[in-house]
Amino acid sequence: MSSNWEKLQKTLLKSTKKGRVEKKKNKSKITNFVTKKASRTDTSKSSEHDIAAAVLADAEKKKDSNDLRSFVEDNDLSASQIIAAYGDDASGLVKTVNMDKLGKYIAMDCEMVGVANDVSVLARVSIVNYHGRVVYDTFVRPKERVLDWRTWVSGVKSHHLRDAPSFEEAQKTVADILDGRVLVGHAVHHDLKALLLSHPRRMIRDTSKFPGYRKLAKGRTPSLKKLTQQLLGKEIQTGQHSSVQDAQATMELYKRVKAEMDEHVLKKHALQARATKE
Repeated sequence: MSSNWEKLQKTLLKSTKKGRVEKKKNKSKITNFVTKKASRTDTSKSSEHDIAAAVLADAEKKKDSNDLRSFVEDNDLSASQIIAAYGDDASGLVKTVNMDKLGKYIAMDCEMVGVANDVSVLARVSIVNYHGRVVYDTFVRPKERVLDWRTWVSGVKSHHLRDAPSFEEAQKTVADILDGRVLVGHAVHHDLKALLLSHPRRMIRDTSKFPGYRKLAKGRTPSLKKLTQQLLGKEIQTGQHSSVQDAQATMELYKRVKAEMDEHVLKKHALQARATKE
């Protein structure tokens, strides 16, 4: 039994004695924890979801991964309790990819930091499969000197990038993942631009461009936060953003209208192809 496991058990026992921990009928996944609204200066609470998700991603690599996940869910441990046991680090990020478990559909979201001339560059990229499972999640070391960490919204801190892969390494990994797969994203062109990558339009499903979702925003580009709140009944981006959480929400939104969105994209592509020939 690992020391971290023991710490979690001790944490649970303390909470139980105080009468604060109760088993819930509807057990929620740790990756669906909703953090409370936090001010820009209160970053510890708003980053709990992100760290908790990373902890379980790391736990899945271990023998007791299933037991640990059940232990956390059954006892409704908070993200802060997990942080107390594991600490605030990036050890749980999924930096290696099992290509066999990717499937045909993947959702991607990125976090940015600011460099000279107020330019945004990639600092984290997260990818989940059709079922919302994290298949790749890593901080990325920018080539340029970071002038604005934007931690209050990006969740990225300087120590996260010390041992992070280079931009070129992350770019190659993402390119390999995208190859031959349908990419789901929300305003995903921003993410592709940050990665300096392109992807066939017929293989992209952008929830921000889907007519049904734009209608809800009166023709304007709908925000991921509002769509998730209105259609999925979940709260995201309440403090620091989690690229994992955003990617999972985007995939859920796509799955909700998959048939309609697929038809819309393929028809649009067919019309464009016909116009080009003429």
